Amino acid sequence: MINNQNYILKIFSVYVYCSVHLKLIRFVIMPVNAKILTEEDLDILNQKIKDLEGKIFELMNRKQNEEPQKEFLSVKEFINLIGVSRSTFENMKNESDPNKFKIDFIRRGTRVFVPRREVDRYFKEN
Repeated sequence: MINNQNYILKIFSVYVYCSVHLKLIRFVIMPVNAKILTEEDLDILNQKIKDLEGKIFELMNRKQNEEPQKEFLSVKEFINLIGVSRSTFENMKNESDPNKFKIDFIRRGTRVFVPRREVDRYFKEN
């Protein structure tokens, strides 16, 4: 038997920012009776801790491997959405590298791109 005088048992908490759900996840391991622990109890606690660490690692890897979903907008929709004038938008276009111009912003958690060809088409039509 292991007495609590030899071991101080603290609540084990792991905080992980999990951007999959955009919230803080808290894992807590707390035995019901921490007065007297056996070696077997400590082994069970250690196994639970390892299992939780594995799940956390898996969540982090899954998030890193996910590709953002791309959604394409027309230039007119983009201008209306961000509320800039056409001249401001034209200045953005003129100041950028013509081969790499794209608009990238996040709308409702989705990454949105406006491709260069859409920009050129918009200015030719208007």
